[in-house]
Amino acid sequence: MNFVEKSKYFKFDKNGIPIVYYNGKDVDFPITVINYYIGLLDTDSLSLSNLSNLNIYLNKNIGLNNTFLFKHDFDEKNWGNKPVWYSNLPHAMLFSFLCRLNPIELNIFSNNLKFYFDSIFHKEIYGNGIFVEYPSIISQPQNGQLFGLFAMFDAFNVNMLSQESLNFHINKSLLLAQSQMTFLGWTKYNGNRLASPFYHFLHLNQYRVCENYDSRFRKLYLRALIGVIWYPFVVIYKLIKKVFC
Repeated sequence: MNFVEKSKYFKFDKNGIPIVYYNGKDVDFPITVINYYIGLLDTDSLSLSNLSNLNIYLNKNIGLNNTFLFKHDFDEKNWGNKPVWYSNLPHAMLFSFLCRLNPIELNIFSNNLKFYFDSIFHKEIYGNGIFVEYPSIISQPQNGQLFGLFAMFDAFNVNMLSQESLNFHINKSLLLAQSQMTFLGWTKYNGNRLASPFYHFLHLNQYRVCENYDSRFRKLYLRALIGVIWYPFVVIYKLIKKVFC
């Protein structure tokens, strides 16, 4: 998957961390930060100085007992999460990002790869194979689950995860994705909300990655590909819902 567009941020704090205007104020949104660094990597513009800034940012999220959790100290507008709240998504994507670095780049960080991998399984953001993107809702978004699964793929590739554990997470993720596929082939964002076109195409790309590890995702990919024919109708539906609901 390509994150080139995610590297195009123009507002940064004094430590070089991208900030976004969200819900009425400037914030450093952890997933935005991690996406930015993946974007730099995808554009071959990632420097050691960038990584040093990221390390400082990560260390600010280490609390008591050396617990690493990305803190979201702002209100979340879609699902009603109140500060401070936590999400698995930046943890999983951070680990996948770190797995792509070379030994010299990894040596910049204060902690080793296993430290960041272990954080994915903190009880605040993980439970029984489910990667919790938003703690306020029961039905978790499939895009966050699948990015969590990507981290499991990466962990398996660097011998940090057993085949048994990988299979467990594949099965959990497949079941969740299957439950969030409509009979028309258009995906759902989670169990309660139809996916926007952005997320439908994201799911398509995620299924394509997943089928490299488990062929059962091929069926989901083909169904979602056929479901693209509903694109204009989904756009109309989303516009009507935004105006009248």
